[in-house]
Formats: sequence, structure tokens, C-alpha cells
Amino acid sequence: GPAGVTALIAAGTFQDAQLDDRIGLYRCATDAFGLSKVDRLPESAEPALIFLHGTASSTEGSFKDLWSDQRYRTQLVGSYNARLYAFEHRSLTESPLANALDLVRMLPDGARLHLVSHSRGGMVGELLARANRVGQEPFSDDEIEHFRAHAKRVGRDGFEADAGRLRELNRELRRRAIRVERFARVACPARGTTLASGRLDRWASVMLNLLGKGFDAAGNVIPGMAPVAKGYTLLQNFLLAVVRQRTDARILPGLEAMMPDSPLVGLLNAPDVKIDPPLHVVAGDFSGDGLLPWLGDCLSEVFYGGETDLVVNTPSMSGGAARVQGIRQRPVSGPGVTHFSYFQRDASALALLAALKGDDSKFELLEGPSRAAISRGGKKPKRNDDAPIVFLLPGIMGSHIQTGSNRLWIEPISMWSGEMAKLKVDARGVTPAGWMDRSYESLARYLADSHEVRPFAYDWRLSITAA
Repeated sequence: GPAGVTALIAAGTFQDAQLDDRIGLYRCATDAFGLSKVDRLPESAEPALIFLHGTASSTEGSFKDLWSDQRYRTQLVGSYNARLYAFEHRSLTESPLANALDLVRMLPDGARLHLVSHSRGGMVGELLARANRVGQEPFSDDEIEHFRAHAKRVGRDGFEADAGRLRELNRELRRRAIRVERFARVACPARGTTLASGRLDRWASVMLNLLGKGFDAAGNVIPGMAPVAKGYTLLQNFLLAVVRQRTDARILPGLEAMMPDSPLVGLLNAPDVKIDPPLHVVAGDFSGDGLLPWLGDCLSEVFYGGETDLVVNTPSMSGGAARVQGIRQRPVSGPGVTHFSYFQRDASALALLAALKGDDSKFELLEGPSRAAISRGGKKPKRNDDAPIVFLLPGIMGSHIQTGSNRLWIEPISMWSGEMAKLKVDARGVTPAGWMDRSYESLARYLADSHEVRPFAYDWRLSITAA
């Protein structure tokens, strides 16, 4: 509809400005941060490092801090010399499948790769890593058909095109025989993120707050603070359009991929897949010191159903395929740990750089990839054709409630600023906004095997008779 088109146009405008219209493979400078275009990755007997940036970002937006700190930059250049590359790609209007296919076509046969990813870039990296699947081709015919059927069932626009991309990616990975020897994955939504469930108004609100912290209210850079994103006015226009129009995540393929129930998340977490080379995961958990930050941390976990870096669920970061040589994780936590702070902090940046050199000492070996359930936001029915319908009704205070698209219960920022006063019984425009996943999602998923589960959130302030 018109709302979706408006958000799509705003997303494309912001995205291209953020990338400075750079799309494709670039060589990274070895002194101050800079990029120079290359048509394809040069052939080399030595491994090349490729950076895969995050959602609504660019290589500069995601990784510039690795160049700003001389200690980090010295280690990078010492390990790779000039073999530092970046893949600039559209992360909102294109799916990770389209991104991965574009990148693999720029790789020489037999390329040796090391990957560093941030956020959604890790999903692109997971697709490339399937080149080294043990015992089978990267994506089997059954997996491709299952992906296609899943995409069709959930109403994914262009599901046939995505299935075609998956078949082509499978052919390209087999033909080129690349090897992803090391992969350092930072804050990847490998099992999806609650923030991308359903409508994108909450995702946009959080991104606007986190990305905009280096700007004042007029959109000017605050002296002494380095902005995370460029083009803040365009960012505002895009995110505010999403908030106002309550855009469905499926409008933007790059974000739809991060929904916990998306076909791509299902594909990346297929239980019978084993990849040979190891995986190193950097996983963050925002946790506060003192009463007020602690309260905010606890309330955010009510929405996410567990630990989070305020954008991605922490258990999601260690999802994906199993590794024969193991999955190793570097957990980081604290009041300064957010989705955009990993490359500014020694605890995460130095561990990542060590892993690229083969040093696992700062990581702990996991038993396998995370299979933890990721909260869905408590709004979306779990379809099951021809099965009996079961309604799940939360208890008192177990439903989120909002005015317009502004959640007040439970929403830490709104509660801190005194907006709970807007929830008087005679207030107008108050509506339920899903149940609290932490309390009900596990039961809902169990029941979904035998029933069609429909959440019935309601305004618990009002008469039970009215509900």
C-alpha cells in the first residue's frame, strides 16, 4: 500500500546516501580509513579479509573505529598488509541472499577468505560459509524447496526470485570452491531479533535513539562526539516514516530476513548442517550499574525475553550452522555495551583481532550453535492449517499497551519520563500491543505443534466484561 511505498522510498534514499552511492567490493586503506573500488577480489595465495557491514549502515559506519585506534589498525595491517577489503551493499531494500550472490560473483576460484561481520552482515557471511559444508553441497534441493515453500506460506513477496537466487548461490559456491577459513561474527541476528518481529515501529524507535546519540535535536553533530551514521536528516525521515506508518517488516527484504520466523533464519539454522572451519562469535549484553540502569535492563529483557545488546537478542548471536572445528564465543557485558559499541571497546575489539590471528584464548568453546527460542513480540498468530484454534489470554499486566504507536507498558524510556500518567482509565486511544513473550512464548510454541495459536492481548486496565 501507499504507506509501504513511502517507507520503501525513504529507505532507498537513506541507504544510498549512507553508502555514498558505493556498491560492490572496495580495498581498504592501511592508514586513515578510506575505500577504493575494485572490480573483483585479486587472486592471491594469502587470505584476504572482507568486512561485512550491518543494517542501514556502511563499512565506515560499522568498522571505522578499527582504523581510529592505532593499536587496532596496526594489528589489522600487520596481519593482512593491503589485503583488506570491504563489501558495500544495500542492507534494507535487498535480502542477504541477493547480497551474498553479488559478493561471491566477485571472488576468484579457490579464494581464501577471512570475514568480519557486524549485525546483519553476519547473515551474508553465514551464506558464504556454507561453501565449506561437510558431506553435501552448500544448499540441497530439499532445503531450497523448503525455503521456497516457507517463503510462500508466510506471504514473502518475491519468494520465487529468492529461491532462484538460492539455487544460483549454490551453483556459484560449488563452482568457485572458495574457503572461508576464519569468520569473526559480531552481534549477528543469526536466529533473528525480536526487534524485527511484525511491524517495524519499535525497531525504528530504538535505531533512532541509538544511532542518533551523536547529534543534537536539530541534527547537528555534537562537538567531541563521533556520529555513528551519516545523513542524519535522511535517517530521521526514514525511521519516522516507519514509525508513523507502522510499516510491516516484509516491506523491506533486508529487514524481513531478521524476523525470527523468516525463511532465511530457518535456512541458516537447519539442524543437519555442518561446516568445517571454526566460527568466532562476539556477543554483547547490555547490563546497567545502579538502580535506574538495572531497571531499564530488566524491562528491556521483558520485551526481548532475555539478554540483549538493545538491538539483537544475545542468544541469537551464537545461532547458525554447527562447526566441525567448533563455535567459540566472546561474551561482553556492561552499561556501555550496546549494538554500536563493539569496535570501540578493547574487550571485544582486541578479542576479535586475536581470533583472526588464530588466538582463541579470549573465547569460550560452546557445545554447539544456540537453539534458544527468540521472542516474537507476542502479536503474530502461529498458523497451522486445519488444526483447532487455541486462544492464549495473558494475565493482568501481561499485555503490553500503547497510545497510538507509542508503547507505555512495558517501555523503559516512556516509564522513566512519566508517561504512565497517560494510562488513566479514561485515556483515549489506548490499545493492547501484544503479550509479554517471556511469560507466554514457550507455551505458545509448544501448542503450535498441534494447534493454530492466536495471542489475545487485551487492555487489562478495563473491565473484564469489555475484554
